[in-house]
Amino acid sequence: GEVLAAIDRTGRRDSTLVIFVADNGPDETVSSAGDSGYLRGAKHSLYEGGVRVPCVMRYPNMFEPNTTTSKVVSALDLFPTLAGLAGAETPGGLDGMDFIDILDGTNQQQRSLIWRQGATRSIRRGDWKLIGKQLFNVVSDVSETTDRAADLPGLAAALKADRERLFAEMK
Repeated sequence: GEVLAAIDRTGRRDSTLVIFVADNGPDETVSSAGDSGYLRGAKHSLYEGGVRVPCVMRYPNMFEPNTTTSKVVSALDLFPTLAGLAGAETPGGLDGMDFIDILDGTNQQQRSLIWRQGATRSIRRGDWKLIGKQLFNVVSDVSETTDRAADLPGLAAALKADRERLFAEMK
């Protein structure tokens, strides 16, 4: 609040982008280092408690207050987004993407994100996440308590194939 009030006092409220973003999950190996609450997992975990982080932005010139999105973005997207807002070219081959079009509602793409922790690999696309062989709907089951892989083998197989393809492309 103090930072926002200081910006407001400068008269640059409408033209200043403020971003609040956290790191990936609390480190439960350190006492009093946070709590992932109702999310399963923590830092060094592929569950939502380890990969889901808050991102709050204020930029009155660009978007309305209380704008939210259920689309998946990543911290890797911050650089391309900030470069785009500044009108700068970004180098090719970046893993991130400019996500302003997600916030203004014009982006309709469904994107996949992948993670790896040790030998376990994970992919998130839309509402679904495959961790190893476990499939979760992270919107209706945000705590990742119900493995749906047996119920939806086709979706699990498609996500697995996409995950393996994306990891192979990284090499």
